[in-house]
Amino acid sequence: MTLFINSEATDVASSFKVEDLLEQFHLAQVKGLAIAVNDMVLPKSEWQNHVFEENDHVTLIRASQGG
Repeated sequence: MTLFINSEATDVASSFKVEDLLEQFHLAQVKGLAIAVNDMVLPKSEWQNHVFEENDHVTLIRASQGG
């Protein structure tokens, strides 16, 4: 199936979950990460059970320090 991850089309397995996404993009241990699906922030409490659907638009946001 196809997901749009940060606006880039990406082919993934049909039962692709948030944990698969984090693993594929090497983000499993990253702190300060937020995930939005179809412009709605996905609460971290739902990450474990969320399964993406065909053509979902996923936005990965990583907090960084700066000044």
